[in-house]
Amino acid sequence: MQSKHGNAPTKEHFSCLVDLLARDGNLDEADKFINEKKLEPDVVVWKTLLYVCKNQGNIDLTQKVVHIIPKIDPF
Repeated sequence: MQSKHGNAPTKEHFSCLVDLLARDGNLDEADKFINEKKLEPDVVVWKTLLYVCKNQGNIDLTQKVVHIIPKIDPF
């Protein structure tokens, strides 16, 4: 994106991609994307994944995300 359009990806781009992957049913890929990127995922990214995990019934990933969120945003 940066080399083609001159724009560096932002956290908003990052969140949108996580949301798209997760809503398409690619929860593991969304989780992998979060963990492999250089941008530090914020609470919005994790809550986005949590919301979709809950709706799709992915208990394992939901439990993982539930433990990550308080470390980033205690309140």
